[in-house]
Amino acid sequence: MSKREYMAYLLRLWRENRDGPWRALLENPNTDERVGFANLNELIEFLEKKTGETIVFPQTIESKKERQDHVL
Repeated sequence: MSKREYMAYLLRLWRENRDGPWRALLENPNTDERVGFANLNELIEFLEKKTGETIVFPQTIESKKERQDHVL
């Protein structure tokens, strides 16, 4: 049987102001290592590097409609 891979992080999200980007902080509870991110894209890039996988977000019907409305 192969050994299961496992990672655990505490995730904190906040904004400096209402219109600002979301910021993030991951903390490893086992090592107390903290990694901060200026935006959510940086967080996703970190997770992709850690897992070796690309994160793909499915498009929802609402998000497709919102994009179409902006184009018109």
